[in-house]
Amino acid sequence: MMVSMHLMKTEWIKYHEMLWDVEINGHYLSYLITQSIHSSTAIFAFISGYAWGGGKIGNSTKRLEKIISIYVSYWVATLFVNLPCLLLNGTLNINGIGDIILCLAAVSSKLSTYCWYVAFFGAAVITFPIFKIIIDNWNLNICINIILIIVFFYGIRVGVKILSHLGFYNSIMGNFLSDYCATMPIVLIGYIVRQSDLFGYINYRFKHMRKETIAIFLFSAISIIRGYLVIVLNFKSNLEALWIIIEIYSLVIVSRKICAVKCIDMLLKWLGAHSLYIWLIHSIFGYAHIQKFTYILHVPLMIIIMVMAISALIAIPVNYLDKKIQNIKMVDNRWNTS
Repeated sequence: MMVSMHLMKTEWIKYHEMLWDVEINGHYLSYLITQSIHSSTAIFAFISGYAWGGGKIGNSTKRLEKIISIYVSYWVATLFVNLPCLLLNGTLNINGIGDIILCLAAVSSKLSTYCWYVAFFGAAVITFPIFKIIIDNWNLNICINIILIIVFFYGIRVGVKILSHLGFYNSIMGNFLSDYCATMPIVLIGYIVRQSDLFGYINYRFKHMRKETIAIFLFSAISIIRGYLVIVLNFKSNLEALWIIIEIYSLVIVSRKICAVKCIDMLLKWLGAHSLYIWLIHSIFGYAHIQKFTYILHVPLMIIIMVMAISALIAIPVNYLDKKIQNIKMVDNRWNTS
């Protein structure tokens, strides 16, 4: 979902003549299909909140280790893949120590195009316990909880826009707040679903129904709505929080069938173990000079498969190097503790 959306976005493609695709309403058909089913960020955010609802967030020390771990992975991928490619592309644009600090914090995307989720994840890990306490003390209906969360974060986004119109605006903080307020409610919705065992209730309530057929229908309906908003209305605001529960439940039902095939299950597990690196690495294929190679196969599906495959191969040594550095850090921590 993520790779195809980034590769097929019309305004990000430099050599349009290399792509063999149909254009509809100013967008390529491959991009419109991807955008219709795309919810990769929301899926990860929901699953994070769901896992944290099961006590996977840990104490303050564990949370700090979690943040450091993802930042180390980001720095390794950026230093050994993104930075060399930017130098070869001739588009490295770092102006002083301020830019370096922002890049290290994953707030600026000058070194890694789609690194914003690293900064968001760190902020989410820090702030989640606060929201957890508030939600746990509400004692409200699950629907009311979710509505209050969506309204609260939407209100912050509106406030930021008002401040920007009044001239009180910093682009870096504004973009960060926008991403945080669009994604954090989905993390909290995942937590609420886990705490209320909503999926367990749905399974019990509709145990005699053909869940696979319903799941495919629901996911298709959501995709059509999302596609209509993008293609016809040109509406690109983040609305994932409104239907994320239905979408995740549908994907869980469908994926159970898909993962019943052993070879597919093994492939998905391997990709899952390397997904962080694939996500950070795939951005290099959007660099102007590298795009001549990116679109060499012309057909969108073949391009996406090729980029996924190459990113996954590059991810192997990056993963190995990252794990070596992480292990050294863990040994140092144990030594200091002892």
